[in-house]
Amino acid sequence: MTPPRPYAQVGPIRLLVLGLAASLAACAGSEVTRPDPTVPAATRTPDPLAGDAHNIRGRAYVDSGDLEAAVAQFELAMQADPGNPESYANRGVAYAELGEMEAALADFNHALELDPGYARAYNNRGNLHRRLGNLDSALEDYTRSLELDPEYARPHNNRGNLYRDLGMVEAALQDYDRALEIDPEYAIAYNNRGSLLAGMGRYAEALADLNRALELNPAYAEAYVNRAMVHEHAGDFQAAFDDYDRAIESDPAYASAYLNRGILHASLGDLEAAIEDYGRAISADPAFAGAYLNRALAYDDLGEASSAIPDYEQFLALYPVEDRLTALARARMEALRGE
Repeated sequence: MTPPRPYAQVGPIRLLVLGLAASLAACAGSEVTRPDPTVPAATRTPDPLAGDAHNIRGRAYVDSGDLEAAVAQFELAMQADPGNPESYANRGVAYAELGEMEAALADFNHALELDPGYARAYNNRGNLHRRLGNLDSALEDYTRSLELDPEYARPHNNRGNLYRDLGMVEAALQDYDRALEIDPEYAIAYNNRGSLLAGMGRYAEALADLNRALELNPAYAEAYVNRAMVHEHAGDFQAAFDDYDRAIESDPAYASAYLNRGILHASLGDLEAAIEDYGRAISADPAFAGAYLNRALAYDDLGEASSAIPDYEQFLALYPVEDRLTALARARMEALRGE
C-alpha cells in the first residue's frame, strides 16, 4: 500500500527589483561607492544609483544562494537610498529564504509603508503569509497586488496556488489561465496548471502544459516529476522512469523525485529498488515523513519488521496530523510487535 502523491505545485517567493536602469553585467567588477558609516543616514544625500547597484548585486547573490551576502548588499542599498522600498522588499525575500520570517514580514511591511502602491511587495508578503499558513492574509495581499497591477502575472499564479490549497479548483484554474494570458512564457504557471489539470483527471491537457513548461525550462525538476506521474497514469512506466531520472539530473537534492520513483518501483514489485530510492529521499531531506512511511511499508512487505518499525516510528514523530496515514502506521506497528 502506498499513500497518494500530490502533483507538485510551485509558487516560490521571487526576488523582484523594479526600475533599475543598470544591468548586472554593467556593474560587475565596478567599484561601488559605499556610504560613509560615520555620517548619520538621515543626513546623507540619497544616492539612488548606488542603491540600485547594491540591489542588483544583492539579487545576484540571492540567485546564487548566497543569502547572507545578499542581505549585506540590500543593507548597503538602504544606507545609500533610505527611502527606496525595493531594498526592504528585496531583503524581505532574502530573510524569508533564510527562514527569518518575522524579519521578512517587518521588511515587507516597511516597504509598503514607504510605498502603499507597491504591488510586488504585496505579492511577496502574500507568499510569506502563505508559507506561514496565514491564508486569509495571503489572499488579501495577492488580491491587493492585482488591484494595483492587473497585468502582473505572478500574483495570479500565486493566488492560484492558494485557491488550490483551499480546494477552490475552478478559481485556481482561472488564475493560472490569466497568468498565462499575461505571460505566455511563464513556465511555473504551465507547471502549476498542468499539475492541477492532472489532479482533475484532464490528463491530455495536463501533458500539454507540462510539455510546454519543459520546453521553456528544460531543467525544471518539478515539471519532470509531474509529467512522470501523468505518464504513470497512462501506463507508460518507462517514460515515467525517464522523467524521474531527468528530474534528479536537474536537481540531485530533489527528495520528492526519489520518493516518487521509489513508489513506482514498489508498484511494479521491485521493493529493493524502492527502498534504495526512499533512502536517497531521506538523505536529501531527513525530515521527509512520507519517505519514512513508504520505506516502512516496503520493509513491511518484505517481512523485515526490525527495519519497518523504526521507520514507522520516525514517520509518526515527523507527521503530527491524525489521519488515515497515522492510523495505518500505528496499526502496522502493533501488528509487527504482536500487540
